[in-house]
Amino acid sequence: MLEELENASATQATTSMQLKRYVCLCATIMMTALHFTLKVSAMLEELEHASATQATTLTQLKRNVCLTVVLFR
Repeated sequence: MLEELENASATQATTSMQLKRYVCLCATIMMTALHFTLKVSAMLEELEHASATQATTLTQLKRNVCLTVVLFR
């Protein structure tokens, strides 16, 4: 009976260690996912800003072309 109790304790300790490992692994995966999400979010923000800048530059270029055409008529 004592031997069964010792085996049960050893099994419980092993299960506890495995559970701790899984929790650490899950936490690592979640942190990696969060880091990746933040990186993608920052990249999208930069892209949005670049697109807005490009649109402004394109509008200015169109205005300059129109002005040049008007001036040389």
